Amino acid sequence: VEMLGNMKKYILLIFILSTTWLLMSGIYTWTINLLGATSVIIVLYLMNRLKLFSWDFSMFFVVLNYMFFYFPWLVKEILISAIATALIILNPRSRPKSKSGEVKMLQETAFGKLIFSSSITLTPGTVTISIAKNKVLIHALDQSSISNLSSGRMNRVVAKFEGK
Repeated sequence: VEMLGNMKKYILLIFILSTTWLLMSGIYTWTINLLGATSVIIVLYLMNRLKLFSWDFSMFFVVLNYMFFYFPWLVKEILISAIATALIILNPRSRPKSKSGEVKMLQETAFGKLIFSSSITLTPGTVTISIAKNKVLIHALDQSSISNLSSGRMNRVVAKFEGK
């Protein structure tokens, strides 16, 4: 019974990894599909060998939440920020006035802080400089970027993703 339960979990993990590979590659040739299948097998082998995959499925729901809710939201924020950054740079009448500022983090875990600070760095026009306890130091191309981060919208979304 234990072996059958583990087999179901392996099949589910193969499905998730394969689907992610296919959706993110966007190329459906035999060579790419073979490379994808090979990478899935290598990942499963390494996870099993290094005992990195516990069969606790709470992390599974975190990954699903990331794939279907947080990742699309982050892509939208990156696109909005890219347009705003391009407008700041391409406007011949104004010069970018870069600023630095601190933003309080709602995240409590190292994982949540990592996601929050990485999300800031991924959005064009902002870079995470340092993290200290519950604050993050940000360098931004414009004061409006720091104001947007200080409003706490991204902070709340990441905290929700973290499980708060």
